[in-house]
Amino acid sequence: MGTTNSIFSIAEVQEDAEFTVYLTELNSYATPSIDYFEVDARKPTINEIYHSLNKAEITILNERLDLDNEDLTIHVFEIKDNESDYGEDLTLRYKTNQSLDDPIESIGGIKTHYRILIKLVTQLTKLCGSMYILNPYESFFIERNKTYNEIWSSLLKKNYTEENL
Repeated sequence: MGTTNSIFSIAEVQEDAEFTVYLTELNSYATPSIDYFEVDARKPTINEIYHSLNKAEITILNERLDLDNEDLTIHVFEIKDNESDYGEDLTLRYKTNQSLDDPIESIGGIKTHYRILIKLVTQLTKLCGSMYILNPYESFFIERNKTYNEIWSSLLKKNYTEENL
């Protein structure tokens, strides 16, 4: 905890060989092969974020909308799951006045527990394809349709511990 994480679709980087090489320099949960490609991967929509939060049993405690400039909305959620002692941050950025079914620009979590991010992303992959959770030190490649329990068990087997996740 304590790090800013970005969440993004494989569609944004799957043709970027330099990015895949960069991932090998990080402590990575998983990294796709250099030729891994998903034809229908895409960025999620606002509606899909709400749907995935609900399916992952993540509670929205509070929401706030701010304008970054005239063209960009910052949508901040305070969220928690049944294991959280307090609310944690999830931030979306998207074009102002866009439809709830248009793709968002970015998703991030500041000091958000990996457990919550992985729960959210495993639900999003069912709708949008594989995704990454990335910070300056490590990355988590979450393949489409992998369950939270599969990923969490695998992380614990790879010497991650509850404390450092």
